[in-house]
Amino acid sequence: MIGFNTNVLLRLIVKDDPSQTKKAINLLRSCQDRGEPILITDVTLCETIWTLRGGYHYAKPKLLEALEQIADTVDFLFEEDDSMDSVVRAYGWGKATSPII
Repeated sequence: MIGFNTNVLLRLIVKDDPSQTKKAINLLRSCQDRGEPILITDVTLCETIWTLRGGYHYAKPKLLEALEQIADTVDFLFEEDDSMDSVVRAYGWGKATSPII
C-alpha cells in the first residue's frame, strides 16, 4: 500500500498543472491496475481541505464536491474509513464552513 500526500491529492482534484496532474493520474491508475489500495491520512485530508479553502478559495459547495470525489474513490483507504462518509454527510447537511476530520 502507498499513501498519497496532499500535493498528489490536490493535483487529482484541481488539475491546475497539466504535467503534475498527468503524473498523479498515472500513479492512481498504476495502483488501480495492481489492485493496490492508496492510503489517505487524516493529515493529508486536513491539509487538502485547508489548501482548497485558503489557496484555491473553494466555497462550501465546491469543497463538498471535492470531498465527495475523494470519498467515492474506491481505491482510497482512510485512517478512519467509516468516519469519512459521516464527515461528508454531516458537512453537507450542516452549517459549518469547514469539515472537521
